[in-house]
Amino acid sequence: MSEIGIVGVLLDRLKELGWRESTYCPRYVRESIFIDDLFKASFKRLNEKALNASGLSNRIDKVFDRVKDLLENTEPHVFLEYIRRGIDIEEDKKKVRVWLLDYDNVDNNDFTVCREVQFYGEHMDIRPDFILYVNGIPLVVIEAKDPSRLGERAVEEGVAQLLRYEAEAPWLFKYVQLGVVYVGDEDSVYMPMLGDWRGRERSHNKWRSENGEYNIIDLLRRERILDLIKWFIFYKGIDKKRKIVPRYNQYWATIEAVKKIRGYLRGEHDLKRGLIWHWQGSGKTYIMFYIAYQFYQRFIERDPIVFFIVDRRELQKQLYEDFIKDLYAPYFQEEIKVVESIEELKKILREIKESETKGTIVRGVYVVLIQKFQPREFMDLDPIVKKEILLLLDEAHRSQYGELGATVNRVLPNAIRLAFTGTPVMSYERNTFMHFAYPERGELYLHKYFISDSIRDGYTVPLKYQVLQEINGIKINVTPEEIRDLLETWAKNAVEIGSIDDLVEEEEEPVIVTKREIRQRINKIKVFLENKERIKRIAEYIADRIMEDTENFTFKAMVVVASRLACVRMKRALDEALTKRYGDGARKWSEVVMIYTNNDKEEIRSYLDELLSRWRGSHGLRDWQEVNRLIQDKFKEEEDPRILIVTDMLITGFDCPRLKVMYLDKPLYEHRLLQAIARV
Repeated sequence: MSEIGIVGVLLDRLKELGWRESTYCPRYVRESIFIDDLFKASFKRLNEKALNASGLSNRIDKVFDRVKDLLENTEPHVFLEYIRRGIDIEEDKKKVRVWLLDYDNVDNNDFTVCREVQFYGEHMDIRPDFILYVNGIPLVVIEAKDPSRLGERAVEEGVAQLLRYEAEAPWLFKYVQLGVVYVGDEDSVYMPMLGDWRGRERSHNKWRSENGEYNIIDLLRRERILDLIKWFIFYKGIDKKRKIVPRYNQYWATIEAVKKIRGYLRGEHDLKRGLIWHWQGSGKTYIMFYIAYQFYQRFIERDPIVFFIVDRRELQKQLYEDFIKDLYAPYFQEEIKVVESIEELKKILREIKESETKGTIVRGVYVVLIQKFQPREFMDLDPIVKKEILLLLDEAHRSQYGELGATVNRVLPNAIRLAFTGTPVMSYERNTFMHFAYPERGELYLHKYFISDSIRDGYTVPLKYQVLQEINGIKINVTPEEIRDLLETWAKNAVEIGSIDDLVEEEEEPVIVTKREIRQRINKIKVFLENKERIKRIAEYIADRIMEDTENFTFKAMVVVASRLACVRMKRALDEALTKRYGDGARKWSEVVMIYTNNDKEEIRSYLDELLSRWRGSHGLRDWQEVNRLIQDKFKEEEDPRILIVTDMLITGFDCPRLKVMYLDKPLYEHRLLQAIARV
């Protein structure tokens, strides 16, 4: 099919969706960004009642001129809020909110598709294949390419064309929200557009419809475009120079969650739990934000309250400081607060409880650690009856069970609980599905997105692994028989014992006989894994491979060992192996990130003294926690360190885009294994 044929097919598809083809396709260059007559007529239709009610019926033209002037002189992020939330105008000492789009009644908008509208460019004019206007405002630009002629280059050339348009005419792309390259229904892509980017490279995505089929036409539905603009497109950064649009998995997960919330709060059903099962790195944090934002805005009249509940301080920092604070979301963002103490959490919950009887207005958005829900601290607090409370539980497979989870459930029995995990637990006393879904009613999850989906969509690269049993003829790994013996002993008593991962930790505690037997087998393996000569061999192996594995440190690496003692021994062995091969400068390539205790063995205490002496001298740090935090920051942002050595810390919930290689030398089981390998 020729490019003309591709254009014809797309035009027919758009007409089928209800887009009206316009004759606003002149052969001369357009100076106005808007279709002026259509813009004005739509504005009057949408706002006539509000203007009449405000006593401004005779000032409609004046109000319209002021609105148009605002749009032409405003910043892109403010324009997006105008079309999302309306514009408050004061005219003749009378105030009114006017709307540019009607989100409640799709058919009350004018959806126009125009072919080859030509605009002035800084160096040459531009003429996109299609522009989609809503009420005369350009919101989507589409470039069509012929895959039969260009093959795999069709999408690439279409993207390059859109970026050139953006660079040539940034004033148009202050208003345009999406760019689409059409090469057929299945293989087409979309991406955010922003004039301030002026053609800068960015990622693009395919779209899948609700039934899971790749289909860009579904994205271009009239109601879908309005939905994306109202709820899913946001600016980021202090300077508001970045824009996010949702991936399809984020969009559909949010749709399902909001559908359940609205049904529960309307009294249509009693299902107040839901599980979103998405693979690591697929953007669950964005889904949490999208759901929270919609919940807060949709139910603002009912004084909504949102709790983002996490189980790691690093995740709390990542969620609030690195993500939420970075988004531009007026009327939501300013409500967010990190709960710093148990006393502060108790105060918030008491105020919510008191509002039920006093009728006071209490609403807010909070980020809190699950560890603050200590049972003994909330025994005197009566259950809160309020239903308009949303709990967003991150890493639900990990810490949302037991006493802490029970406290949350007792204090907030009617709250909506949405749990997020990439690795649900499906057995023993912890069952993610039983806790957060309704398997007995046929609902295992609200939405799923597996690793196979993520790899197919290009968000996750395929996992490649190699198992080593020997190095230079010397055994360095436990045998399959030893592993089988351990697992078989555990499997016979899995229900009583619980997760095998809980027995891998170093801390000792009184245990039943079967647990002791399993721990003895684990400890036997650990003694083998901590052997100095063995660790030295592995360090030499890593030193031999590190350049190739990391592509000359274009990427970074993590070494996961069996214990904190093994961390210290691996650090010393790596220093020796790396400096021998690459010189003394390689000593700063690796760092250990782990916890230290007062009861540590002398070998660990000695290393801690060296660590603090080294970092106090150069950075004035006071304790090992500060050192750990700085090492992590430097690993993410600077050249050194290039290799992190860990045992328990950072193998879950740690995100670093440059981390590509993991040398795994620790017994890991079940969901922790999946969590660990997802770091790279």
